Amino acid sequence: MACLFLWGLLSPLPAISQVDLIPNLWKEALDQTILLRNEGHLLPIQHLESTRIKYLSLGMDDRTVKDYLSRYTLIEDGPEGTTPFPAVKATSTFDKTWAQTAQIIAVNMNVLNASMLEQIRQIALKGPTVMLAFGSASSWTHQQMPEALAAIVWVPGDLPEQQAVAAQLVFGGVAVNNTLNFDLNNEFRAGAGLKSDPVIRLGYAPPAYVHMDRSLLADSIQAIARQSIDAHAFPGMQVLVAKDGYVVYHEAFGHQTYSATTPLDRSDIYDFASVTKVTAGLPCLMQFHDQGRLPLDAPLQDFWPSLKHSDKADIPLREVLAHNARLIPYITFWQTAKKKNGNWRTHTFKQDSSTRYNIWITDSLWLYKNYQKKIVKAIKKSAFNPKPGYVYSGLLFLMIPEFVQRMTGLPFDEYVRKTFYRPLGAYTLTHRPYEYFPLDRIVPTENDTFFRHEQVHGSVHDENAAMMGGVSSNAGLFGNANDLAKLAEMYLQFGTYGGQRFISDSTFREFTRCQYCNEGNRRGLGFDKPLIEYDPKTSSVSAEASPASFGHSGYTGTFFWVDPTYHLVYIFFSNRVYPTRLSTGIYNLNVRPRIQDAIYKSFINKS
Repeated sequence: MACLFLWGLLSPLPAISQVDLIPNLWKEALDQTILLRNEGHLLPIQHLESTRIKYLSLGMDDRTVKDYLSRYTLIEDGPEGTTPFPAVKATSTFDKTWAQTAQIIAVNMNVLNASMLEQIRQIALKGPTVMLAFGSASSWTHQQMPEALAAIVWVPGDLPEQQAVAAQLVFGGVAVNNTLNFDLNNEFRAGAGLKSDPVIRLGYAPPAYVHMDRSLLADSIQAIARQSIDAHAFPGMQVLVAKDGYVVYHEAFGHQTYSATTPLDRSDIYDFASVTKVTAGLPCLMQFHDQGRLPLDAPLQDFWPSLKHSDKADIPLREVLAHNARLIPYITFWQTAKKKNGNWRTHTFKQDSSTRYNIWITDSLWLYKNYQKKIVKAIKKSAFNPKPGYVYSGLLFLMIPEFVQRMTGLPFDEYVRKTFYRPLGAYTLTHRPYEYFPLDRIVPTENDTFFRHEQVHGSVHDENAAMMGGVSSNAGLFGNANDLAKLAEMYLQFGTYGGQRFISDSTFREFTRCQYCNEGNRRGLGFDKPLIEYDPKTSSVSAEASPASFGHSGYTGTFFWVDPTYHLVYIFFSNRVYPTRLSTGIYNLNVRPRIQDAIYKSFINKS
């Protein structure tokens, strides 16, 4: 595989969000970017799960390029690739071995000299290297590019839009098919220019590029954000919108907490809460269904032998995933672990860790090592709802991690990371984020005054997921909006992303269709769906959301929605449980559906 080189003259402007990219300049940048060399179809880079990417810049202000590169995967800064950006505690926790290495070097073409060329040549000889050149055509006249470079891209300027397009081309967020209309140097004559491979990942573009009204979109969301934050619905919020394969809006408002000391950043990491159900456990179940190992109408006992000889044994899996099996919504296990006098029962919690009490809840609260057996036993013995019909229940999702480990031989969190998140380039999607990221990158949730008796920050908010060591499928997944958008886009494309197929089209369509509409249950398999008959007082989504759309919400104030009819992804993040879960402003102000309304209304030509 060849090396990746980004060459260019970059302006000293700070990195900007894609909502501020100027539409005509962005389109011009797309039309000006020329792929001059691409040996072995190196670009776009594929197999992110096994490719280590190092980055170096020479003679330039490279903040915009770094910003856009880091939206695709983990990038290591410096010629030795020692410092990941944004901040990560240790890359070894993500990937212990790499199959290949690619190097990206950003260079100011207008200051390129013999010494810099030799440095580039030496680096290119060590492995795969691509050159993206920003700068004037005249700077090429007497330059001969090293033969070791496998790919070369040139953009004749230094505007943020040009930098953004070039960085996206490296990972297949955009495609180009432009040629030179003059001789650039002795190697690249008039007519030179290659057609890049098709787009395989999310791109980043102005709203106008996908026929959305930027002012209407931005002004509406900003007004809702201001109203919500002023009303203390939450200390801050974040919104991402992707349309037709392009992220066209991604902004953060407010702060991580009401102390207003830490402004929200677009790369901040959130507790997904119940969004975990359809972003961690469900992808595994869909994959197993593809493999013929998970027939949806088979009884639960076929998958969970622990449920044999119980009244749950013969319930079809389909009914449970559609929340149509009369299972109760939740069991508060930390409360059942207490005696009437307030003390902990035997084999539940201790204040100090030991070989028997080794599941960390807090530094002064440790759970018995085999307590998860009690969780399964309680689910097995749990009562049914008195009446049939739709009742949302998270009980089965507590049992999915053990099932996935039996099916794959890998711990649940490791399996979903290796199978889905890392190939997507979604390196922030993880359980137990405190192991990988600085706390200042993770948004705090509740100040727990009844169970953990401390501020929950970096560990999962949901008590049951915490009692599973933070690795569960009912809750426990964390990540940033940009990385969740990659998974959501894979869902939008019914199982494909980055040149890979993760789940079959037919399986996606089965899991995302309404299963029991004739019984008044709107749900898909795991996924939420629009109400069968729209009611603005009870709906969590816009009236404009199509019947084909699907998604999920999270108790902490998170939400994502995918609408295949309009090729749309909508992500909303907040920590509405800060400082306590008693805050209901997000519901009282109808924040999430109002923002979704604004998104649909911003379509210039709705089709």
